Amino acid sequence: MTITQILHLSDLHVASKDEFDRRVVLDPLIERVKNDRKIGFDPEIVVVSGDIAFQGIAAEYEMADVFFRDLLMALNLPSDRLFLVPGNHDVNRKKYRPIDIPSYKSIKELNDEIGDPEYRAELLKGMVPYFDFVETGYPHLQPREDRLVPFVVPYAAGCGKTLQFVGLNSAWMCRKPDDKESIAIGDRQIRKAVEAADREGPFDLRIFLFHHPLQWLWPEDRNRCKSFLDGSLILCGHLHEPAGGVIADLDGAYHLFQAGGAYIGSESTRPSSYHYITLDWEKKEIRLDFRGFDKRTGKWKLDGATGDDGKKTFRMPVPHSDVESGSPTAPPIEISKDYCRWVLENCGTMDADKLYGKGHAFPLNLPEIFIPLEANDPDAPAKKGDPSDARQVPVDINVLIARHGSLLIEGQAGSGKTTLFKHLACALSGNGKTDALPEGLEGFLPVLILLKDAETFFREEERAGRHGATAKDALAWVFANPMGNFLSFSILDPFLSVGKVLFLVDGLDEILPANRDKVVDTLANLVLKHTRNRIVLAGRLHGLEGSVVKRFVGSRRIRINSLTPDQIRLFIQKWFAWLYPGKYSPGQKNADALIAGIKSHPATGELVDNPLMLTAVCILYHDNKELPDQRVELYRKFVDNLLYRRFDDPEQVHQFLTTLAYRMHTEQVRAVDWLFIRNVMSEPDIKYTKELGETDANYRLRLKRIFDDLEPRCGLLRMEGGQYAFWHLTFQEYLTAVYLVDNTDEEKMGIVVEPFWSNDWYKEVVELFIGHLSIFSKRTANAVVAAGMASQDKKQFKRWRLAGRALIDIPVKRREEKVIEVAQQRLLDVFRTGAKSIALADAGEILGRLGDPRDLRAFVPIPGGTYELEDIGKIEIEPFEIGKYPLTNSWFAAFIQAGGYEQPELWSDEGRRWLSHTSAKQPRFWDERRWNCPNAPVVGVCWFESDAFCRWLTDSKKGELIYRLPDENQWQAAATGKDGREYPWEKGKEKGKKWKEGYCNTRESEIGRTSTVGIFKAGDTPGPEKKRVADLAGNVWEWTLSDYHSQKGLIDFPFDEEVYSLWEDADKTRDQKKIDRYFEKLNEKKRKLPVLRGGSWDSDHVLARCAYRDFHFPELRNLSVGFRCVRTLK
Repeated sequence: MTITQILHLSDLHVASKDEFDRRVVLDPLIERVKNDRKIGFDPEIVVVSGDIAFQGIAAEYEMADVFFRDLLMALNLPSDRLFLVPGNHDVNRKKYRPIDIPSYKSIKELNDEIGDPEYRAELLKGMVPYFDFVETGYPHLQPREDRLVPFVVPYAAGCGKTLQFVGLNSAWMCRKPDDKESIAIGDRQIRKAVEAADREGPFDLRIFLFHHPLQWLWPEDRNRCKSFLDGSLILCGHLHEPAGGVIADLDGAYHLFQAGGAYIGSESTRPSSYHYITLDWEKKEIRLDFRGFDKRTGKWKLDGATGDDGKKTFRMPVPHSDVESGSPTAPPIEISKDYCRWVLENCGTMDADKLYGKGHAFPLNLPEIFIPLEANDPDAPAKKGDPSDARQVPVDINVLIARHGSLLIEGQAGSGKTTLFKHLACALSGNGKTDALPEGLEGFLPVLILLKDAETFFREEERAGRHGATAKDALAWVFANPMGNFLSFSILDPFLSVGKVLFLVDGLDEILPANRDKVVDTLANLVLKHTRNRIVLAGRLHGLEGSVVKRFVGSRRIRINSLTPDQIRLFIQKWFAWLYPGKYSPGQKNADALIAGIKSHPATGELVDNPLMLTAVCILYHDNKELPDQRVELYRKFVDNLLYRRFDDPEQVHQFLTTLAYRMHTEQVRAVDWLFIRNVMSEPDIKYTKELGETDANYRLRLKRIFDDLEPRCGLLRMEGGQYAFWHLTFQEYLTAVYLVDNTDEEKMGIVVEPFWSNDWYKEVVELFIGHLSIFSKRTANAVVAAGMASQDKKQFKRWRLAGRALIDIPVKRREEKVIEVAQQRLLDVFRTGAKSIALADAGEILGRLGDPRDLRAFVPIPGGTYELEDIGKIEIEPFEIGKYPLTNSWFAAFIQAGGYEQPELWSDEGRRWLSHTSAKQPRFWDERRWNCPNAPVVGVCWFESDAFCRWLTDSKKGELIYRLPDENQWQAAATGKDGREYPWEKGKEKGKKWKEGYCNTRESEIGRTSTVGIFKAGDTPGPEKKRVADLAGNVWEWTLSDYHSQKGLIDFPFDEEVYSLWEDADKTRDQKKIDRYFEKLNEKKRKLPVLRGGSWDSDHVLARCAYRDFHFPELRNLSVGFRCVRTLK
C-alpha cells in the first residue's frame, strides 16, 4: 500500500449540560466510521482540530475521553494514534476577569509575554483542564516548553513514509465571542515548534494542527506563521464547514483543509460534518472524502454537496525528503566563485566617486563602512483607538527582508536603497560580514537587478526597430552584459527549485512604467512558480505603482527612515576607520572632530539625515580638514561637490536649480508639478532651448528626459506625491539667495532685500543672501546689515534680530566693527524693553554668537546679618559675594583651555576618583550647538566639575579671595533677601509680584532650553544694577555645598561607581527596571547628596521658588544643571 489515511474531526463541543446527547450525532458517527471501513476507508490516524469541550471544564473532557476510546476501538487503533489540539471552546473563560483580554502593541511584546513561564501560566490558566486531560490520557502528546507548544510527534506510517505532526495552540488568547484578527499563535510558539520538529530528523510530510483558520489570526502574526508553513499540510476547524485547498502566495505554498463541525447543535443551520484525508504517495495526490449528518434521518452519509460529488483531489506537496536526499534539483554546494568575484567587484565599493567635487576620488570598501538602514516595523500594531497612527517601531531592514517572502521598499534618491542591496549581495556571496546577516537569509543566491540596465535594453531594442521584446529577453541581456554572463536562467534554475534565490530589484522609478510592469510580472511569476524564493523591490514612491502593487498586493511595504544620531555617529566612525587604518592612526580623532562639528554647526543637521548627504559631508570634511564656519560656505561647497562630477555641464544645472528655487520661493510653495518645472527649463537663460526644426512635442519630451536624468542625480530634489521639491527648504532658500545675488546689481542689493525684512517666508533667504553676498563684497553685505539695524523695529524687534543673525552668516574677518557695535547695542535694547520670552532668548543667543559686551564674570555683594529663611529659620550669615550670573560657557571654556581636566590637584579626593573613572575632558553636551552658546549657562557639569572650577579660579587669581560653590543658606539669602521674598524679584510681600511670565526661563516660558544669562531683567533681585543678581529663578538648577539630608555644608561628596555605571547602562538601554533601581538608590536616606537650587528651563515655576530644594547624585551631568560661584576673603 502506498497510501496513508487520516480521519479529520473538529468542533465536537462535548458539553456536560442536559441538551448535549452524543447519541444524536456522535454515536451515529462511530457507526458510519465502522461502515466506511468495509468500503476501503481505514484511517490509521485520527486528528481532532480543536473545540473538544464546550466550556473547557474537566467533566466535559471525561465525557470526550469515553467517545475517543469508543472511536479508536471502532477503528482498531491504539490511543497514540489520536492527535488533539485545543480550540476556543477549550478555554474556560470563567477563570479570567472581563478585563483580562490579552492585547499587544507588537509581535515582540506578545512573544516576550508568552515566552515568560510565569506570564504563560497566567495566560493558560483557563486551559488547565484541557492540558491535564491530554497529559494524563494521551502521554504521546506531551506539551513542549512548559505547555507553550501542544506537541511535536513524528509518526512512521504503515506505507513506510514519515509524517511529522505539529500541534499549535491558536486559542490561548480567546476571551470574547468576536475575536477575528485579534488572536495569535505567536512567533515564539511556532518557531519553537518547528525547531523541535527539525530536531526529530528527516520526514516526508509535515502536518500542522491548530484550531483557527489562518485568516482568523492577527494579520501580523498570520504573516509570520506563513513563513513556517511552506510545503506543509494544515488541518484546522472553527468555522463549522469544510473548506480549503492549495494556498500559494509569495510567502510560499501549503495545503489547508478545514473540517466542518462534528457536533454543532440542533440550532445550527449547517449540517455536522467531517472528512477523510487520503495521502496517495504513488500518485502524489491528496483526496478528501466528505461526510455530512442528515438531521432528517439521523444518519451520516456521503456529503455530495461538498467537493465534486463528495470528494476533492489535490496535488500533494513536494515531499520534504526529495529535497533532503540530494535529488537532481538540489542546489550546488556553494555559489560559483566567478559570480562571487563579480559581486565583489561590482557591489563591494560604495558609489561615492561622484561626490568628490574637484578633489581626488578614492574607493570606499562597502562591507567596512556600511551601517544598517531602518524602517518602521510594518508588523507593529497601531495605537489602540487610533488606526491612523503610524507604526513607530524602527527595525533593521535586513531583518524585515529575512522575515518576509516579499517586501516593497520606498526611499527617496540618496536614501541608501542601492547601497543596502549591494551590501546584502556581498554578504550573501561570502564577500561581506555574514555574521551580521539576520537568521533566515543563509544560503540564498543574491540576484541584484538594476532596472535602469533593463531600460537600456528596451531602449536599444526600440532604436533598432525591434518590437516585442519580452522581460525575459531583458533579464537575459542584463545577465549577459552588465553581469558579464556570470548569471543566467540555467544557473538560477537549481536555486529556484529549492527556494534559495533572493531577488533584489532596484530602481522601480528608473524604467518606463510599461517596461517596469513587464519585468515585475515576469519576476512575480517566477517566485510564485518556485515557492520559498524571496523578492525585494525598491524605488521611489512613483515607482511603486502598476504591477508592483497589483502582483505584490499582500506584501509588506516600508519606507526607509532618516538616519538617527547613532547611525550618523557609527557611519562617521566607520568611514574614518577605513580611511585611516591602524591602532595609532588619526581616524578616531578625525571622526570625533567631525561628529563634534556636526553637533556644533548651525546647518549640518539638515545635511546628514540621509546616506548620500552624510557621505558628501564626510568627503567635504576630509578634503578641507574642517567644516566651513559659515552656513553659506558650507552649502556652497556641498552643492558644488554634488554637481561637479555628476554632470558634464554643472554650471548649467546649477543655474537651472537656482532659477527653479527662486521661482518656487516667489510663489511661496514647497513643491511643484512637472508643468511648473518645464516652464522654468524653457526660460532662455537656462539654455535648454528648443533646437532648430524640433517640434513642440519632441522638445517637451526632450526636456522631460533631461529632467528625469537630472532630478535623481543632483541629490537636491525629491519627488513626493506626484510633485517635486528640494530635499530641505533650506536648499530652496539658499539657492534663492544665490539667484538674487547673481541677478542683482551691487548698488541695488539693499533695495532687493528691503521687502523681505518683515516677511517670515524670506527670513532664511535674507540671512543666506547677506552671507553669500559677503563672499563677493564685504562692504555691501555689511551695509545691508546696517540698514536692517537702522530701522525702528516695533514687532518684537524682528528686524534687528534678523539683521543680527545675518551678521553671524558673514565670516568673522569680513564683519565691520562699527556694524558689530550697532548690532550689540540693538540686541541689548531688546533686553531692556522686556520683549516676550522667545524674542528675548533669540536676541540673547545672537548676542552670544556675535560677542556679548557685558561683564559676565561680575560678582554682587550680599550683606551679612540675620536672615529669616523659609523652611530653615533664622540664621546668621557672614557677608559674601555671589556671581551675578550663572557660570557661562565662555568662562568655563577658560578652565578647559587652562588644562583644568588634566590637573588632578584642582580636584577634590572624590572628584579625582570621578575624573579617573570617566576620563572626562569637557562637560557633557559641550559640542552641541543647542547648549554651547558662549553667554548661556554651562550645563552637563557634575558637582565635581563645578567644585574643580572654583578651586581653579581661587588658584589662578592668587589673591585674597576664595571661590567656591555657595552653601544653600547663602544661595537662599541671595535669592530671598532679608525681606523674605518668595521669588527673587518680589519687593516685600506685595501681591501679584510672585510668579509672572517674562520674569524667568521656566517651562512656562516655552523657550525649551537654556537661555542667555541676564535677559530677564524683570526677574533680577531688587536694587541698583550693580547689586542685582540675575537668573536665581529658572534657567539652570545650581549646585551647592550643602548635604540634602543633614543640611550641613560639605567640602566633598562620595562618588558611587556602581550607581554611575547603573545610570550609564539605564540611560543607554532605557531599561525601566534599571531606571527604577537607580532612583531607589537616589532616595536612600543614608546617602550624602548635594542640594540643587533655583529650578530650570525644564521645570515648573513652582520649583523656582527661593525656598525650594532638590538633590541628586554629585556625578549627575544634566541638561538643566549648572552652577554659580561665591567668593569670600581668605
